[in-house]
Amino acid sequence: MKKTTWVMMIGLILLATMLVPEQRAYACSCAAGSAAEKLELFDAVFTGKVVGVGGRKRFVHDTSRKYTFEVDTAWKGIAEPRATVYSFDTGEASCGYSFSRGKTYLVFAYEEEGNWKTNLCAGNLQINEAASAIALLGDGTKIEKTGGANLFSNGMLPTWAGPETGAAALLILIALLWSWRRNNR
Repeated sequence: MKKTTWVMMIGLILLATMLVPEQRAYACSCAAGSAAEKLELFDAVFTGKVVGVGGRKRFVHDTSRKYTFEVDTAWKGIAEPRATVYSFDTGEASCGYSFSRGKTYLVFAYEEEGNWKTNLCAGNLQINEAASAIALLGDGTKIEKTGGANLFSNGMLPTWAGPETGAAALLILIALLWSWRRNNR
């Protein structure tokens, strides 16, 4: 009887372990390197403020979140005032890195599938922790914000440029054309 009980218990334990859903296990181990070494290694190096946190995009090897940066200074790879970087942001255990909207970072990114990508091992730093790394990088290039006096430089239309303004302009144009045509008959 004892032997039968043991066999049944072992069988139930084995069955239970087969029924438990599989959980993925991740481990992240990063090789350290100086900022100067990272400047050589990465395709884009810049400081910028996170102005947008977007959705996720599926890549060949992962799904990453989209982050939009307003670039301040660039050392490599970036020449525009805005940069989009994708990051595998599922947590540090799986090498993910999440940026926070409104905060400024020193970003190290690589090019993959035509997009800038980064992760925990890249060594991204919040700007208040990046002074020594920036000193090692040397002088970067200040990125000029395009259209400094442009009303639309923030990507948003002014309050007066709504559909009502367009409708009013269309009515004025129709009235002018009708008046001009009437006078030319």
